Amino acid sequence: MSPNPDFITIVKIANYFNCAVDQVVGRRKFLPSINLIVSFNNPDLNDINSNLCNFLKAKLSQDNISPYLLSKNIGFSKKIIHCFLKANSPYKMLSTNVIIALADYFNVSVDDMIERYPTTKQ
Repeated sequence: MSPNPDFITIVKIANYFNCAVDQVVGRRKFLPSINLIVSFNNPDLNDINSNLCNFLKAKLSQDNISPYLLSKNIGFSKKIIHCFLKANSPYKMLSTNVIIALADYFNVSVDDMIERYPTTKQ
């Protein structure tokens, strides 16, 4: 048994409780205003991977760094980001630890990285 749940399991927990992924993993800095939230959109696994891939490609370009350097900067195997970004990669999902490290590195919410947004009261 893995000591950390798969990321998709964490997203399912957040969906069940209608809360931010950041709340489930204890990243309080990025919690949305709870009084305004009605619900969150619910991206599927393919959307999550695609959105995360697009986010990473944009950040790598914006910051002018390689996937290898990003992997090193967040403290993981130098190939982890490169392999995830490859079109036909067997790595279909990054681990929860890597995703949280990326969110910390870029100082963004996990929900923003995967484009899981709250809908708010008007």
